[in-house]
Amino acid sequence: MGQAKDYYKLIALSAVGSCFELFDFLSFIFLSSILSRVFFPFHDKSQGLIYTFIIFSTGYFFRPVGGILLAHFGDRYGRKLIFILTLLLMSLPSLIIALMPVTRQIGIAAPILLALMRMTQGISLGGEVAGSVTYVAEFTSERWRTFACSLMTASANAGVLLVALVVSVLTNALSAEQMTAFGWRIPFLTGAALGLTAVYLRKRFSETPLFLEIQNKHHIQKVPLAYVWKHYRPSLLFGFSLAIIVSSSTSTFHLFFPSYLTDFLNFKMRDVVLVSSAGIAALAIFSPLFALASMYIGRQRQCMAGASLLIMLCAAAAYNNYGTGTLVDAYIFIVLVSLAIALVNSVMMAMLADLFPTCVRFTGVALSYNLGCLVGAGLTPMINTYCIHATGYLNTPFALVAIFAALASLAMVFHAKAA
Repeated sequence: MGQAKDYYKLIALSAVGSCFELFDFLSFIFLSSILSRVFFPFHDKSQGLIYTFIIFSTGYFFRPVGGILLAHFGDRYGRKLIFILTLLLMSLPSLIIALMPVTRQIGIAAPILLALMRMTQGISLGGEVAGSVTYVAEFTSERWRTFACSLMTASANAGVLLVALVVSVLTNALSAEQMTAFGWRIPFLTGAALGLTAVYLRKRFSETPLFLEIQNKHHIQKVPLAYVWKHYRPSLLFGFSLAIIVSSSTSTFHLFFPSYLTDFLNFKMRDVVLVSSAGIAALAIFSPLFALASMYIGRQRQCMAGASLLIMLCAAAAYNNYGTGTLVDAYIFIVLVSLAIALVNSVMMAMLADLFPTCVRFTGVALSYNLGCLVGAGLTPMINTYCIHATGYLNTPFALVAIFAALASLAMVFHAKAA
């Protein structure tokens, strides 16, 4: 009974930490319209937004770097220490962003400092997601691994929902001038406080039994990255394909969508933040439920169903401007597309964990997942903004996600045949 209680506590604290860390990392994107005015006060609104998304993308570019570096030490010396370090590397930059001067005060040094903080947070998140999945997977039986890992993704989505709600409250409580003057700092300050609280809670964690087992048997790999690249390249490609579906779709429809509706379709920011929140809530709620369903449907089959549904919804949206006509259309579309994402999201992390053995699990998950996020999430807001600005084609976001989902589906088919 005591062991079961400790296990549930471990899962809960791991989930809370992931929630708080995503809150810190993604406060940036929900405030992108305001940050573009604060750090890039150009006359051309789109130009400032593009530069803001470039800085946002730096976090994703440094995710693979952080993932490889932190996973190396995680596979060599244990999961627990890295699990604490990642939260520190996320929370402290959030605190600095909350307190730093802006462009009108220190000039170009402001966006440079902002970019450096985003790089540090990218390094942190590169180790956090892979670390939490590895940690939880190695404490969980094979039967319940999918459900336990889905709770990590659900908690991450809860972090996104939490920041969306905080920004929504602020934009409704404060005027546009107040948000530009000081309101944008509040989510970063809140995130820093939450993250440092999670650091304290994680100090009580113990090392995973599977890692202790390989450590006692001297099965530790000296260079985990080299071992993964030599023996598990097909697994890396398959993991990349899973990550790119979820990352490109969530980045587009849950993170980029508020700026898209506000800056290109003239919706009010206070309305579109709630639209995004509805989709994130659906994703967070249905991911664990679909994880339970996968025990009967099969994880691979469920992934293919989710990818196929996502392609069909994006194609319909691109053809009919569905989701961009009225606020009601946007709500309906975001919930439907979130259910499609949840079919893949619910099983993705457990599948990644099972692709690699214990001795290199952290490295394998970190590399495949973070590369997928770099391409799928880090580049999509910038690409979408540039393409819309350059061509005037407002359906770019739908088309791009559909292309990513189609390519990833092909990779899944090839993996299934090779297995």
